[in-house]
Amino acid sequence: MDSGLRSRRNFIGVLAFIALITAFARSAAADEAQLGQPETIPAGRTEMISISANRGPSLASAVAALSPWRILPGATLVLHLEDGVYKNDRTLHIDHPDGARIQIVGNTHAPEKVRLVWSANTDGIYVGTSNALGRLDGVTLYRNVPGGNDNGASDNACGLLAENAGVLQAGPAVVVDGFYYGAQARYGGVIRAHGVLVRHAGDAGFFAYNGGHIEAQGSRAEDSSDAKLSLGSGYVAEYGGSLDATGATAVGNALAGFTALSGGSIVANDATATRNRRYGFYARTNGTIVAHHATASQSGQGAFDSAENGSITGLEEH
Repeated sequence: MDSGLRSRRNFIGVLAFIALITAFARSAAADEAQLGQPETIPAGRTEMISISANRGPSLASAVAALSPWRILPGATLVLHLEDGVYKNDRTLHIDHPDGARIQIVGNTHAPEKVRLVWSANTDGIYVGTSNALGRLDGVTLYRNVPGGNDNGASDNACGLLAENAGVLQAGPAVVVDGFYYGAQARYGGVIRAHGVLVRHAGDAGFFAYNGGHIEAQGSRAEDSSDAKLSLGSGYVAEYGGSLDATGATAVGNALAGFTALSGGSIVANDATATRNRRYGFYARTNGTIVAHHATASQSGQGAFDSAENGSITGLEEH
């Protein structure tokens, strides 16, 4: 073999080895004992801390213990949740100044194996006051409410809640089950919930309220119902809330698949509403739904209903 060619190949091999070592150095596992101690994660580095449901700090304690940590721009901190059941007796507040660079990740292939369970009348995960959570994925948020959510909103807890310019990013391997509101954004809060599944909500699976915005493209809402108030929609936008439900699916909800009220607006292009007990798409009091190429089938009272200056456009294309 030509000595020049051999030298070039050796040189390329050395470069590949250096690149491998560098990539490994940029990702490291931190010890949970470091929680509560001042730490700085530099740009370009990812730290991972594994949390167990059976030993060590609770998830809420682990998040609170991150307060002295600094996560510089370009860095990431991952709280990895091992398979198990994590019982919570209070809302998980995300208020870290570097929260946009924090991720809470369980089992993205089987989110049912990582269950975050609440039994009290309390919200699940809360982001507010200009804070952020960079990623929530691979988990099931579950609330066991005796009798379900047919309670007249007396227990109106949210699985995911963002308000006052808070930003919460979730999915696509996230399931929210049993909360009165699966995901609610209000007062300028934003939830990005692409592909998220909400089951067994009360008033709404996804609720954009009073200036809140939810991005729920490709998501799914099933079996929302509050029989006491005759409510239960997969997707609701109200009082200026906005919701992007492009490609979303609403199935088996008591009132409607998609509901816009009081100046709320929903983009539901390519969405599907199936087996909702009253309507597929429902707009009232200046609510607006844009649903080009959307479909509604097996609705109890009709594919769509609009009145009191409510507007639904696009369904006539099918």
